[in-house]
Amino acid sequence: MMQVIRSRFFVVICLCAVFYSAQAMAEKPHHLFGSDRGLDPSFCETKTFRQTVVYIDDMMMIEGKTDWALKISGKLKASLTPGEKVYVVRLSPRQGLSNEEWSGCWPDYTAEQLDKLSKETFIFSENPKDGLDTQRAYFMKGFGNALTRIYNSARRPAADAGNDQKTHQKKQILRAIASDDTRFSTSSTITRAIIYSDMQENSDDLGSVFTFDPKAKAFTNYNEKLGSRFKNGIFYAFGVGGDTGVSPENLKEFWVRALQSMQAVLYGIGADITVQNSVPIKGYRYDIHLTNKDKTIFEGQDLDGAMSILVAADGTLVDSWVGFTHMSIAGLEGSFSCHGDVCALDASPKSYLLGHGIGSAVAEKIKLNGGKLNLSGQYQSGFDKKPIFFDLKATLAGDTNATSTDN
Repeated sequence: MMQVIRSRFFVVICLCAVFYSAQAMAEKPHHLFGSDRGLDPSFCETKTFRQTVVYIDDMMMIEGKTDWALKISGKLKASLTPGEKVYVVRLSPRQGLSNEEWSGCWPDYTAEQLDKLSKETFIFSENPKDGLDTQRAYFMKGFGNALTRIYNSARRPAADAGNDQKTHQKKQILRAIASDDTRFSTSSTITRAIIYSDMQENSDDLGSVFTFDPKAKAFTNYNEKLGSRFKNGIFYAFGVGGDTGVSPENLKEFWVRALQSMQAVLYGIGADITVQNSVPIKGYRYDIHLTNKDKTIFEGQDLDGAMSILVAADGTLVDSWVGFTHMSIAGLEGSFSCHGDVCALDASPKSYLLGHGIGSAVAEKIKLNGGKLNLSGQYQSGFDKKPIFFDLKATLAGDTNATSTDN
């Protein structure tokens, strides 16, 4: 008994050293970050091209394990755009439910806003730029408080969580996220979803990662099954691992297909968080048209689709995707740059659009050149080691929802 008490006492002391000040410990025990009083809501007025939702699987809350909170907060600090809206949502996969815990907008200014502030004079008030550190502290406190509430209300001994993995407990992750689908359907911007979960879907009516066969041709269309879709959704999942009886490859393939059926993209999945440490500074949305001269593919019909790309300062693509009607949707990695009036896109889908990775499908690539308004080039795919080239054109859509933040 004394050993258990000493162990828990040690965990509390470690948490305190990492997360609290002495005064905060006395007033708010088990509070990871503090209070968010003072966060300026005017940052939410900045037009952005992405929102972020952080999903926390409450079945993952283990007594004394809080490193996941620091990992998420670190990635947010390194990747949020000025004014980007962030939500914290609790997932309860046991019941297939979700609940929003907090929201706030990242305190920062765009290049245009900074230029305007530099031309103004502040005599009796502080220059807003000087208060950014304070505002960001308020933001992180509010964010941390939401994580704390989930942790404190759901934490349990590690042994109990381990038993869940061994006995393959019922878990409805898809249904839980689908209960929050309005967040995707009502947004015209990219929604980046960061999920802390083991991703072990195990439902009576929605299927299971434990029985999933990647070689089977038939796969559930969850858009039709749940009546939900995650429009413009880019998903990252971490917390995956352990002795579960499911190979990492099969788990990834299950979620690639599940999210594709709901018109979203799995951008990363694994034990650790793989969100890019890049801040996109520009965003573009293109309507695309693929000219199909191969009668063996979709009966020779041309295909239309869309492409949404976010670009970091060095030209690297961030949280970008491409999709075609009758084909599929996939994340994009690569680069997009413009020099004067000439732009170039050199990218590869993160999962197969046409080949679906079966057999000896050819690596897929997209290369486009031209003016920013109109790009043209080729999409490469193929089967049985034989590449197929399709002519591809991209036309900048009327509303890109882009906000420049480059300096």
